Amino acid sequence: MKLRVAVTRREYITYLDGVNRFIFTLADGLSALGHEVHVLSYSFRGALYSELDAYAKNFFDVERDIKIHVLSKVPEAEIWPKIALTWFYKGSNLLNQLDVDAVIINGIVPLRTKAVKIAVNHGIFTGAFAHAKGFEKHAYSQLAKYLYRYSTDSSVCVSQKLGREFKKFMGLNYIVVPLPIMLHLFEAEPLHQRDPLIIHIGTRPSKNAELSIRSVKTLIKEMNVEAKLVVVGPKSAYAEKLISRYNHLIPEHLDFIFNAESSTLRDLLAHAKVLILPSKYEAFSYVVLEAFGSGLPVVVSDAVPYEVVLDGYNGFRVHNFEPNEYATRLASLLTDDGVWREISRNALKTANDYSHIKIAKDYENIIARLAER
Repeated sequence: MKLRVAVTRREYITYLDGVNRFIFTLADGLSALGHEVHVLSYSFRGALYSELDAYAKNFFDVERDIKIHVLSKVPEAEIWPKIALTWFYKGSNLLNQLDVDAVIINGIVPLRTKAVKIAVNHGIFTGAFAHAKGFEKHAYSQLAKYLYRYSTDSSVCVSQKLGREFKKFMGLNYIVVPLPIMLHLFEAEPLHQRDPLIIHIGTRPSKNAELSIRSVKTLIKEMNVEAKLVVVGPKSAYAEKLISRYNHLIPEHLDFIFNAESSTLRDLLAHAKVLILPSKYEAFSYVVLEAFGSGLPVVVSDAVPYEVVLDGYNGFRVHNFEPNEYATRLASLLTDDGVWREISRNALKTANDYSHIKIAKDYENIIARLAER
């Protein structure tokens, strides 16, 4: 049965982050299954309204016919009460005009619609909740609990780790459906065609790029291993501080690439030797999946869920934030070809479990069950 499905982003559909990657990847998968898919967002930044389709193609690999709607056709400030009211009135009216069968909600918002509503949680301690304090934080948490309990039909968490956090904080049951990846877009070059590149993706402070820089500095200066670190992500004040602080390593051993199109990122992953992610918090990790799709071993912190990275199988896990520990793991992958090839093969095997068609079918089945109920 062909469904009309809306996938929503509470704030901006043009953020270069994992949530928007998820939205467009899932939308593409649902469209491939024959469903009519609409992507809805409150507003946008960093692009022209007339160029949103091209933006989605260049940065999120949209391949099929997906209709993009924004509730405000001019860039708007991120003010939560205004966002909530806009979704309650304007967003609800648009969903009813589109006559959708289901809404997959990313960023909980109040909606008035008879369509099946599935709330996808990408992280309890991120977004507005993470930055709120005092009464604001309490009010936000109470509103979120109310909306999850009474305004949605099902809650999805993207990992078992996040599910446990969600259950503890919200007191509600959940379904775990992992993030999807378009496997056919990624290439895994053989070892002899790769450079001694180490990739770090993410320029928010929580991604901990400074630890990646310090680890690679240790690797080069103290262990005498030839390497270069490339930090990829949106331009940010945090990244600018890192550039000024570590400019003595540029360009021989450190480079920054801001706002890279997805094709540029895939090329980097295909020709690098290691992904490093000493993140302070991860609900899942899109960049790890993309690395696996490229046959790229990873070195990560304990923040990455254990069902994603198995220590010694598809990557290495470091249990602290010490640069020497990360440098040791990086060295083993850069200097031992046998270890690299074994972990690369296992990374590719892992990636197959996250096909965007497979994940889209999981959502299709959830919608069908809820519709019957």
